[in-house]
Amino acid sequence: MVTISTSSGESLTRYFVVVSGENLALARAEIDALLRLLTDDFRVQWRGKFAEIDCAYDPTNHLINRAALVMECGIILAKQHSSYFMELDVSRDIFEEHVLGHRSFAVRTLCLDCEVDIPWRRRLEARLGDWVRKSTTLSVNLSAPDMTILVILGREQSYICISVRSLLRRELAARTPSRREFFHPSMMNVTLARIMCNLACVMPGDVVLDPFCGGGGILCEAALIGSRVLGSDLNWRLLTGAVTNIRGISQEYSMVQGNIFSLPFSKCDSLVTDPPYGRASSTRGAEARILVQALVDSIPQLVVRSGERVCICASSRMRVQQIVQDAGLRVGKHLSIRVHRGLVRDLVTVII
Repeated sequence: MVTISTSSGESLTRYFVVVSGENLALARAEIDALLRLLTDDFRVQWRGKFAEIDCAYDPTNHLINRAALVMECGIILAKQHSSYFMELDVSRDIFEEHVLGHRSFAVRTLCLDCEVDIPWRRRLEARLGDWVRKSTTLSVNLSAPDMTILVILGREQSYICISVRSLLRRELAARTPSRREFFHPSMMNVTLARIMCNLACVMPGDVVLDPFCGGGGILCEAALIGSRVLGSDLNWRLLTGAVTNIRGISQEYSMVQGNIFSLPFSKCDSLVTDPPYGRASSTRGAEARILVQALVDSIPQLVVRSGERVCICASSRMRVQQIVQDAGLRVGKHLSIRVHRGLVRDLVTVII
């Protein structure tokens, strides 16, 4: 049996996020980086793909508009320590505070670490939906609701939340590199490019540099965030392709032919890059490791903002983490992404 309480109470200052399961370590790192852009006053408790966030500010809009690996997030209205066969209590006062400005709603359930049969979940959704409909002026709209009430069911804890689903993930899928005006097989996956920008704390108005920009995949995501972008590459065809892609997004860019040994830019707020992995036309035969060593050596002079402002993606064989440490710089995060059996890519952030 499910009982909905109408008692008054104080609102929880807790929020939640549900991430995709493709790479949990990467998703957790992305959430951590984005929350730090808002405040240092937060705590996150993870349970698989679900996280409970105690934060001084509501992070919902920030996370849903920026995070590539977030499925949905929102505010927690009620939380109870018990099995998922329980009485769900939610204060009428708390609920009414958060439904202002909405006209329609739907109720969904999500199982975290348990299996609850579909008929039971449907009865729960119907009972909660009936209570909301009778207690407010909201109408039911299952296809396009203004507000979604999400009941998260778990073995130890369950939650009643107001949830917002990500639209960004659909947008990322729609702008896959092969759909851009200029395409090259070397261009980075759009989702990874967005994650790298987030890990490097890119914000609107920042100056973002990619010294190995290729066709501009990373810089396109930085421009979509609202930053001013700088790029260089030795391959003229790739560089002009990058200009073609970026000018459809922003006019705040500067692209110059060159490499890390003759970099035409003197400073930036963040540096996000995916150096070539071996001997390729964009390196004119130079060893990739030498290029990365030169890049890392230049970071203290190039990056003028303090914090975790650099993100480098490279083959694990290049040992970027060791290069950064040998240069006397601090490694922030070190994450691995398995591309296929023969290639593992490392994501390394550098703290300035």
